[in-house]
Amino acid sequence: MNSTKNDPFQFMLSNIEIIMIAINKSKTSKEAWTKLSSQLSNLKEIMKFNTFKVYSKILIKISFLINEYNNRIMEFQMERLMLMKNTDEIMIQKSSLKQQLTNAVQKEKEYLREIDKVSKELDKVRHVLDKKYVENSNLKKELDKVRHNCQEKVDKNQNLKIQLYNALKENDEIKLHAAEVRQKLEKESIEKSIVKKNHVKKNIKYSETSKSYNITIATDEVPKRINGWGIQLKWPYYRLFKKIHGKVRWIYIGKDWNEDLAVKKIKEFQCKYLGSNYEKTC
Repeated sequence: MNSTKNDPFQFMLSNIEIIMIAINKSKTSKEAWTKLSSQLSNLKEIMKFNTFKVYSKILIKISFLINEYNNRIMEFQMERLMLMKNTDEIMIQKSSLKQQLTNAVQKEKEYLREIDKVSKELDKVRHVLDKKYVENSNLKKELDKVRHNCQEKVDKNQNLKIQLYNALKENDEIKLHAAEVRQKLEKESIEKSIVKKNHVKKNIKYSETSKSYNITIATDEVPKRINGWGIQLKWPYYRLFKKIHGKVRWIYIGKDWNEDLAVKKIKEFQCKYLGSNYEKTC
């Protein structure tokens, strides 16, 4: 148990007159608490508002008993003065007052027992609150740990996405490079096996920049373009060409022009080397 100086209830009993005046002049316990906080400087150090609120109800009852007791004493004194002439009546009144006093003392003892019971209950409540505080503190630590782990996973997933993006980008570049190499090899193979093709009319133009002959198609059977690709006859083979990402790409067709084969090879090229941009057609 705390000392009398720090015991909230003993403190309230010591200042019962000031406290009861504030309570009687206030509409709520909160208003009385605010007034007393300025009048009793150490009030908030000794107790909290909730403790004051509980004890104030008990204090009101005790104050009522004390007032009743004081009133009875005053009545007794007045009656004693009035009944001094009649000893029998005085004795009767005295006996009655003694009985009332005994009853008041008995009630006071009952209230004190009730106060002690409430005090013990408050101790239990404090213990439960302390336990809950520790539990909440532990839960908060666990929550912070979970949040930290979640953030680490988010950061890790973000890094994996970046790595995947870079890998896909590098894969596209490798595919394009492989296509360039293959087209270059096909071009070199075609140029090494030049054979005349008599059934096709051709226009031969000399390029001053490349110092070579560029042979293009000018026939009724073969179109100039197909699906955005140009058509070229590089003796004696047909091939398609198109500028993609700043570079000219080539698709080998064969010695005979075949439109269905050209469409098929264009689709295969798009799916193989530009797959990320032509997912719907692949």
